[in-house]
Formats: sequence, C-alpha cells, structure tokens
Amino acid sequence: MANFSIIALKVLQDNPDSVRKVLPKEGGWYLFNQSYIVEKNVLKKNENYPLKDDFFGKNISISAIVGKNGSGKSSLLELFFRMLYNLSVKMELFDDKKAEVIENINAEVYFISNKHFCGLKNDNTSVYIFKQDIADRFELNTSTIDWKDKTTKDGQNYLESFFYSIVVNYSIQAYISNDYDKNKTTGLSWIDYLFHKNDGYLTPLVLNPKRDDGTVNMNTEYGLSIQRLSALLIKNNDFVEGYVFNSIKLADYRSKIKNKFKKPNIPISDYSENGRFKTISKEFNRQYKIDLDLNSINDKYLKTAYYYLVQKAISISRTYNNYKKNKIGVSNVSKILTWQFVTHDASKEFKKIEKLVTQIQEDKSHITLKIRQVVNFLKYAEVHPNDDFSKIGYDYFLPKNEKGEIEVKDLPLDKIIERLPPSFYQQEIIFKKKEDTNKKDDITIRDMSSGERQFLFSMSTVLYHIKNLMSVSENEEKRVKYKNFNIVLDEIELCFHPEYQREFVKKLIGYLERLVENETNNYHFNIILSTHSPFILSDIPKCNVLFLKEGKQCYEMQEDTFGANIHSLLQNAFFLNGTIGEFAKEKINKMFERLHKGEIDENLYKEIKLVSEPFIRSQLLKLYNELVLNKKVEDLEKRITELENLLERNDKD
Repeated sequence: MANFSIIALKVLQDNPDSVRKVLPKEGGWYLFNQSYIVEKNVLKKNENYPLKDDFFGKNISISAIVGKNGSGKSSLLELFFRMLYNLSVKMELFDDKKAEVIENINAEVYFISNKHFCGLKNDNTSVYIFKQDIADRFELNTSTIDWKDKTTKDGQNYLESFFYSIVVNYSIQAYISNDYDKNKTTGLSWIDYLFHKNDGYLTPLVLNPKRDDGTVNMNTEYGLSIQRLSALLIKNNDFVEGYVFNSIKLADYRSKIKNKFKKPNIPISDYSENGRFKTISKEFNRQYKIDLDLNSINDKYLKTAYYYLVQKAISISRTYNNYKKNKIGVSNVSKILTWQFVTHDASKEFKKIEKLVTQIQEDKSHITLKIRQVVNFLKYAEVHPNDDFSKIGYDYFLPKNEKGEIEVKDLPLDKIIERLPPSFYQQEIIFKKKEDTNKKDDITIRDMSSGERQFLFSMSTVLYHIKNLMSVSENEEKRVKYKNFNIVLDEIELCFHPEYQREFVKKLIGYLERLVENETNNYHFNIILSTHSPFILSDIPKCNVLFLKEGKQCYEMQEDTFGANIHSLLQNAFFLNGTIGEFAKEKINKMFERLHKGEIDENLYKEIKLVSEPFIRSQLLKLYNELVLNKKVEDLEKRITELENLLERNDKD
C-alpha cells in the first residue's frame, strides 16, 4: 500500500442542495481507487487490488474522475474543498479571523498517510481528524479521533501527517466567487480565501489560477508563470523535458513606467521635497534601509526604479481592500511628481504614507512581489553605483559562490523570484533543444505551441508550490513541514492537443521524479485527474478510476482502461453519450464499428469528413488512414507473392 493515497470520500446525509447539487440527498461512497471496497458501510481491504505501490513511480499514486458534464465531478471536488476550508477555519490558519465555518457540511475523507489510516470528517460545524494503524478494515469512530475543533496551537502538529492540496483548473466557468454564499461581515465567499498564499502555506489548499470575482487576468498569469518557470530553471537547468535552459534575455521596458508620468526626464533633484513623489520615495528608503541620495540620482534606470515604487504603492493602495485605509489620494498617477501637500492635511498624509509603506513591507504575498524586486535592485545599486544597468544579467542579484557561480541550492523558489530583475526589464527565457545544443538557434517560450506553453505553465504552477513547501524546515515555528501532496488537475485536457493529452501522465510523473531526485526527505504524491479525455484515461487502470453518472459512482464500464485503444474508449457510450445529437451519435458509432471490422471505402471516408467535432473526426480519420495503409501493404505483399510464384514457375519451365 502506498505511503500516501486518498482512498475515498463519503458523502453523508443532510448536505444543503447548494452544496450537493447533483449528488444524491441520501449521500453515498465515492472510491478514488479500489484498494479498499465498501462492505456493510465500512472500508475493507481489497485482496484482489492489482497495483503495486510503485506502479506509477516511487511514492506516486494516480487516480481519475470521469463523467459527462453534469455528472457530479465538480460537486464532489468542491465538497472536498469545503471540508479543507472548514478545517482551516477551525485551526485558525487564516489571517482573517472573520472567516466563518460553512454550516451543514457532512462528509468524510479517508486516506493513508505514513502507514496509518487517517480520516477527515465534517459534521455540520464540527471538524474531526481520525488516525489509526493500518488494518483490514477502516472505520471512523470516537475511539480513533485524533483531533477535534481545537486551535492552531494544538492542531498544527497534526497537519504534518496530513496533506497539502494544489488545485489547477483553467476553465473560465470554474470557482466564480458569486456562485457561492458570501460572509455577511467580510463580503467574501469561502472560495476567495483559497487563492492567496501569503499565509506561509499553513492553509492546506491553494486554488490556481488566482481569480478576482471569477476573472483570471491572463497577462498577470503569464508574468507569474514566466517568473516561476525562471526560478525552476535556475534551480535545475534541464528541468524542461527536451530542452536545456540557456539564459534569460532582458529587454528595456522602462517606457511602460515612464509613460505614466508627466515630464519624467527632469532630474529628481528638481522635484519638491514635500511633494508626494519624494515623500513616498524617501519613506521606502527609510523603511527598507536603502542608502541612496535621491537628489544625486541621474541614472535613468534608478530613476525608473523610484517611479515604479511610487506608482506601484499608489496602485496597491487603491486596488486592494485591505490597503484602502491607507489609500493615497491621487486621481492621476502622472500628477504625483509635482503635487504638493495642502498645508492643513500634510501631517495626515505623511502618516498615511508611512503606514502604507509599513503595510507593504510586512506583506510577503504576490501583491508586493514586484516591489520586493525593485528594492533588491536598489540595494544592489547601492553597493555597485557605477554599474551600467542597461547591461545587467538575470543573475546579478542572485547569491554567488567564490567562483562567481550561482548558488541557490538552499534558496526557496519564491526567494529566487524576488531576486530576479524588476519588471521594467522585460524577461524572455532562452532554451536550446537538448539534442541540438551546439546549434545557434535559440528557442523562446513564444516559439512554443500554445499547448506546449499551457503544459509548462500548468506544471510550473504545481511544482512552484511543491518546491516552496519542500523548502520549509523541520520544526519551523508557525509553518508546517508537509510531506504529502495532493495534486488535483481539474478538466486538465483544456487547451491541450490530443498528442499532449496522450503524453500528459508520463510527463507529469517525469517532472515529479526530477523534482525530488536529490531530496533526502521522502515526499509522497497523490494525483487526482478530473477529465473527459480517453487519452488520459488510457494511462490509468480501471481500478483507479472513479466513474460518475447522475451524481453516483457507477460500474457499468466493463472494459479495462489501462492501455486501451483510444478508439475503443471513445466509442464507449460513457464518453459519447450526451455530447452530440442522438442521430449523429448512432452514425459515428457505426463508423467506428465498420472501421473496427476493417471496412474502408470512399463513402465511409466522405461521412467521416462530415463530422465537425475535431477530436472525434481526427480519431476516425486516423483509424481510417491506418486501415488504408495496411490495405496498401497487404496488396503489395500479395502482389510480391504473386510475382515470386510467377518467377518460380518460369524457372521450372
């Protein structure tokens, strides 16, 4: 049995309709794998379970959830997320102490961790953790309660044998805040609390990508992905399969900053000492201990750095609710260079700026990341005032050893990102093809296909969080040393070409194995793939697939999935039903039947070309073309045999 595996989710009675959705009112069992089966409402070890612990790789367990749209996949996962949210509230893991428990959540999660059976139970507003030695039967009862409704001081120790969940879903309809009930005090829904990771990874769940009122800012996501990928590559330069990291090219992007200001080319010494621009700049110098004389700065890059600090501070104070109490009262950023304080409110304004910079300095989240990068740039400039900042490299602010080589072995990924050049340098990652490292052709992220980029960005998100969690030291105060990671990839086939879907599981396993290959600790991964794709399903044995139909786990899929022919899986009614019109479905099924019988003719080819759904059409055409090729080979072999027989007869004559 694997050292970490999520076995089952049991939905109990009396969950609200808004939570259950299509899940049955009476509840039921949902098994992520068949290592245990349900007998008399208790989990019992399945002696016939065929998979060894290392089937997918060392310390890796993978299962899949499959079903049509509306079958209950999202309802099941969201119930699970609600349970983790309630656990976080009960353990007081959120900085916002106004976060409230979701009432009437009634469910149980069963998992194996470090040779123990463990369970998480939500019973209305109460939360329990269970723990017992592994046995042939597993039942949650009062004798195995390990923790209940206590605070962080008592509960945090229990999280080390628990697991951290990293969820990725790029669907535009997923995790929209307005779809969920709001906290009357804060105006936030429970799901809003699960996007931010400025809690030191205490809350055992993060949702990706970040959404504001359900909207994903794709430009922000692209920037974050480039930075995460850069940090991963700096740690391991052959991290991306098939490529070798070469460098990060920097381009001058200062105009983006300067264009927001009026008269940006005048010397800083000409700005008013009491104006907002200098007041904010001097406050950053004071609190971050930057020893640069503003009036002596002539370098255009250093000027841009201060422009950016001021602009970003104002933007933060006007954008994020928890900063608005210190909002800088400027309607137009360009006016910041010249505006004076009005005499009667000068003291109040100074105090507000001081509090704002203090709040920014204490905030270690993504909100202030770009400010931390600029601060590192200015601290570097303080030590190297005569450098040509137009020619700096991506590695200038990273720690080096005595030989001048980058030394980031013990540096967490988020700290590497903080030491990358600030955003007025546009960054572009340069690769070489692994088999063509001697060639001069550089390859950038933009040169890759959209599917290749999406895969890299999805993986960089997951691996970035895992690597940061792995960097936590044992017994570190107020932080948890997680060793179990639950990766939930929801609707993972979105944006992926069938070829990427076909290779997805293998590549995912490869990335995880490379991530931990030099680690002394044992880390364990449970992966849940929620998917419609038969390509992905063909890499998962049926004993690790949860089939859903109308909100219930069903067992009508008779064929084994592992290594199954994609065409056979696609033909199965489990995938095809409900996605197209009934007449078209019948026609397509007949096409598959004829192809499986080896039939090929021009009319069949014309019918296949009529199918507009690109995935189904591509599979029909692929099978048809394979048959055509096989037929040509057979005809040629037959002709060769005929000619050989003819030659043999001629020789006898």
